[in-house]
Amino acid sequence: MNNRQIQAMETKQLIIDTAAKLMAESGFHEWKVEDLTNACGVAKGTFYHYFKSKEDVVAVIAMLPFDELKEELKKKTGTLLPELLRFYIAEFARLIERFGLGLTKQWLKSASAPQTESEKKSKLEFDMGCIRMILTDAIKKGELSEQIPVETLTIQITAQIYGMLMLWCLSDGKISMSANLKQYSDYLITAVLRPYFSQSK
Repeated sequence: MNNRQIQAMETKQLIIDTAAKLMAESGFHEWKVEDLTNACGVAKGTFYHYFKSKEDVVAVIAMLPFDELKEELKKKTGTLLPELLRFYIAEFARLIERFGLGLTKQWLKSASAPQTESEKKSKLEFDMGCIRMILTDAIKKGELSEQIPVETLTIQITAQIYGMLMLWCLSDGKISMSANLKQYSDYLITAVLRPYFSQSK
């Protein structure tokens, strides 16, 4: 990698980091691209070289912690399924709550009517991929029967998680996403998945 490529990567990261800081300080709607470029000390054209819109950079920021969560899941090779599912669901809720209601509502709006390339990279597919990975790895390790309907359960688990996310947003945070998803993860393991646990486990 040459110096120009390194500088380009550093500039893009500076824009991402500064946008994240602006959102943490004032939410999504209270700043403009010009505010961001002024804070970074770069021209507006530089921003548009990397991102098509403010929503585009927000979509990138929203995905970064979930990319890290997926990598963390991959490292937990020795973790048993119940603990791994509880970890994933709890971390999902924690990350969403950390973003706050404003950014989460903006993400839901963008996700339901994607305008930019980053928005079109579906977080729904990403999240379903994580759940599918957890279930298929449990089959490979012999924790779950090969008869388990992986795709059906992936959709059902995702629906429960996203449903709680919506309730959290619609109630303006009055309904606790993390507390209710903790209860759901216990129910998922003790009731929904119980028939599929391998007899040897």
